[in-house]
Amino acid sequence: MQNFIRNISLKKYFMRNPHGRIIESKNPCDSLVDNKNNKTTLKNRSTWFPRTEISREMTTFQKNVEEGIRKMKLGIPSRDNLTKHERGALKQLQKNEAITIRPADKGGAVVIMNTKDYNEECHKQLSDVDTYKKLKGNPLKEFEKELKIYYNKGLDSLIISKQEYDFILGTKGRLPVFYCLPKVHKNLEKPPGRPIVSGIDSITTNLSKYIDIHLQPTVKKMNSYIKDTTHIIKILEN
Repeated sequence: MQNFIRNISLKKYFMRNPHGRIIESKNPCDSLVDNKNNKTTLKNRSTWFPRTEISREMTTFQKNVEEGIRKMKLGIPSRDNLTKHERGALKQLQKNEAITIRPADKGGAVVIMNTKDYNEECHKQLSDVDTYKKLKGNPLKEFEKELKIYYNKGLDSLIISKQEYDFILGTKGRLPVFYCLPKVHKNLEKPPGRPIVSGIDSITTNLSKYIDIHLQPTVKKMNSYIKDTTHIIKILEN
């Protein structure tokens, strides 16, 4: 509810003060990069709340909604779209540590594997010393220090602004996760795995966003650039 009231307050504030709002162009890249100084508008998400914009009507609405929620009869289960037997079977599958459930690499299928076979495939992938290196511990702190040296150089040499600097450093630093997607289209009994390292919210997430914004205009001018399936269909039709 507080988020809703904050959003309404922000809308009221910027209606009164339109000069404080950034007008976005149709091209996302144009709105994120200032062509004059080659700086982006990337910044950490604001938590500012213009509480002076909260009106009596908004306060009354908030109180009525909160009161209505308190009076609601909670705890009444919604209608399940699965039978009791099906729901029980799903819970048993979730608790069964002898099996591992993963989406297939292709085709959108769901694959149920013996956990032993799945772990063996993951260990096989990670044993490739040309690709992976065994670490003594969590390397995040060391990586953060190394990256910060480059960020500081970029700030000191005016390559990035203070706002961009704060944005790039704003990632909390979640440790990337390794897993495999079984290639059942190659082998049904013992499918090889496609290694995936999920770097969502890792220490380079915001840095990647910054680099992507600067690369997009150049990449789109390349002859080999294909936006999506619709784009390539149009190219083939022409």
